[in-house]
Amino acid sequence: MTYRAGSFTICTVNRISQENDIPKGRSRETRRIIRKESKMAVTEVRFESPIEKDIEKKIRDRLFRGFNNWNGGYDGWLEWCNTLYEPDACYNIPGPRGQVRLTLQQYKDAMGELFKHFTMDLGNFENMIIKDDWCAIRYTVKIRNLDTGDEILQNTMEFVKFKENPEPIGVRVVEGWALSDISLAGH
Repeated sequence: MTYRAGSFTICTVNRISQENDIPKGRSRETRRIIRKESKMAVTEVRFESPIEKDIEKKIRDRLFRGFNNWNGGYDGWLEWCNTLYEPDACYNIPGPRGQVRLTLQQYKDAMGELFKHFTMDLGNFENMIIKDDWCAIRYTVKIRNLDTGDEILQNTMEFVKFKENPEPIGVRVVEGWALSDISLAGH
């Protein structure tokens, strides 16, 4: 099934996730980050690099806040974009012939089209590596097709470059690259 969103075609994959798709029984160090204001829905990093610099702490905090705003639905994520991304940020997503570089507005539009047909719940972080103003994260996404009811479990990796700004703006994404084992969007 495909959907058109301007110049983008969004392709769906019909694969129902199975309980055995989720790795079990691995010994992992689990770290929980609990904010003083409230406990966030996404709180866990299974494998995390040492956080040594102030900018790395700020990036980690931004990632957790970003994930939890995403899990609040499209409107929450869209508003959060003003905090998470630089106005001229770019995002690179998988397309049918390789990565496609989108402006922030193109990325927002493509995600808006996806949210019309899917629920996408970001899971906890499997890996988080932050070094200076770069990070690499790996996580799972539980995706439900609103039209068919089918569910899949997508494994995603992102590489993200941040820019540090004075407060209250803080660290924001300059450019990101996302790769998933099941692609939902193409050019």
